[in-house]
Amino acid sequence: MPIKWVMKMIYNNVKARMADIISGKGSSLYYYWDINNNKWYVNSGNLKGLNLESQEYNPLEVLLKTGQLTDKNSKLVYERYYNRILKGIKEGVLDDRLSVTIRIPTGKKYDRIYIFAAYFHKDEEGKIDEIAGTGREFTDTEVMDNDILSQFTTDMNPRCYTERLGRMMDANPYDNFAFIQFDVECFKMINDKYGTSVGDEILLYIKEMLAIFCNNDMAWIRLTADVFMIVMKYKDRQEVECFVDTLNTNLSNYGDIEYKLVFGINYVRPENRIKQLRKLGDGAAIARQSIKGNAVKNVSVYNEEMRDVIENRKDLDWQLKKALENEEFVLYLQPKYEITTKKIIGAEALARWNHPIKGITTPNEFIPILEENGLIVNLDKFIWNEACRTIKRWMSEGKKVYPISVNVSRVYLNDKKIVEYMKNIVKEYDIPIKYLELEITETADTKETTDVIKAFKESGFTMLMDDFGSGYSSLNMLKTTPFDVLKIDRHFLNEFMESERGKKIINHTISMSRDIGLKMVAEGVENEEQANFLKECGCLVAQGYYYSKPMSLEQFERMKEEQ
Repeated sequence: MPIKWVMKMIYNNVKARMADIISGKGSSLYYYWDINNNKWYVNSGNLKGLNLESQEYNPLEVLLKTGQLTDKNSKLVYERYYNRILKGIKEGVLDDRLSVTIRIPTGKKYDRIYIFAAYFHKDEEGKIDEIAGTGREFTDTEVMDNDILSQFTTDMNPRCYTERLGRMMDANPYDNFAFIQFDVECFKMINDKYGTSVGDEILLYIKEMLAIFCNNDMAWIRLTADVFMIVMKYKDRQEVECFVDTLNTNLSNYGDIEYKLVFGINYVRPENRIKQLRKLGDGAAIARQSIKGNAVKNVSVYNEEMRDVIENRKDLDWQLKKALENEEFVLYLQPKYEITTKKIIGAEALARWNHPIKGITTPNEFIPILEENGLIVNLDKFIWNEACRTIKRWMSEGKKVYPISVNVSRVYLNDKKIVEYMKNIVKEYDIPIKYLELEITETADTKETTDVIKAFKESGFTMLMDDFGSGYSSLNMLKTTPFDVLKIDRHFLNEFMESERGKKIINHTISMSRDIGLKMVAEGVENEEQANFLKECGCLVAQGYYYSKPMSLEQFERMKEEQ
């Protein structure tokens, strides 16, 4: 065993624990692994809670093979740690060391936390051929300090981070630095779909993975919620791009849960440095925010023109909050027609913003922002109430009453309380439940959402599957669906109408749905050819610009009275 190299590596990195390592006492682990000869030596000392000495498994794989990692998060992180070392053995690695922190649940207030470090000796090709490693358990004080630090080192309280970053930049006055900020796209939807506990696990997983992929020359931090930032030195931009690509590849899934990471980069040369380090981070934030919702890009580089765009976005965000407070949104209705008679038989409730200066604005100008900042729930509830109020007024005035369908966003569909909320609205306005129909997007398909949809159905609501054909439709789904009505997606209709084969698919889909008792509504009908084809196929109800565009409540009422 090349004990001089081993002792030098350990001595340079864990001087304070050298006595324990040599004597085999204390709660420290020491191991050496000769990779070429596949020989190892392990001295786990009195390391509590883990069995790390094995003749069968090497010192790095023993935790995985013996099933001691009971915490899902720690297991995933440790697997990535081990796989990265294996890759360094086969292909080479730039780092001289890697470390990982894992948790072992105890069932008590604080978990056991262990930190492991692997120090590499590399051959002429840069491949790892020897590893000296250490490990130890956090003391009770360190466990508490770690949890406290995690809570207080944030964007709102970044003192520890900014001080470290300041020291790092002061020590390298002539180097280029890249400020990298990233977040999880639509993280709120992950919380809504899988629950906040899983959301917290994902954030902890990303944080602990950063400890593996960020070397000692980088400063990194979890800012607020799902936003993280890393600052690194660089010689050329390709170095940064490769690092970002590595993060994106390794951090964009948590087990079977996949999500999109969005990165913003601010390249800072020595001559462009400023004392306010936070402003340099703001540049990365602006770049990140500039591509929110972009289906193609997930990496953006900051430039000065972006600042104006983001400021305008912030101003619009503020305006929308005020618009909700000032009740500037109005109910619009798009009629649903019976194809054979061309008579109105119902309507879909939609929202429009009556801007005090611009006038009526369309949903694509405000819906994405409201979804991002969480205010979409306020708008939804406003529309639900307006629809019920309208139905009640028609009843009170003795006018013909048509069912109004309202959209129920996926954000509600993990909590059965929404069912009681909707039932209470109907009860409050004292209207028959059959007049308030609920539209839910087809892609909202999990056990939790299915349970909520069934609860709606059992309560007496008519359930419409919106955008049928746009995502996960299947014959099996049609067999088991709790929905009453399928709304054919406009893009599905337009695309399949372009060929004879596509028309046959539409025809058979409509025929099959009717045979099993499902009603159909075609959305986005734009011309007479589509209307006639749908009628021939047996689809009885349609909505779209061929019949009528969305209109104000007053216009709708005039139209229905005239027919």
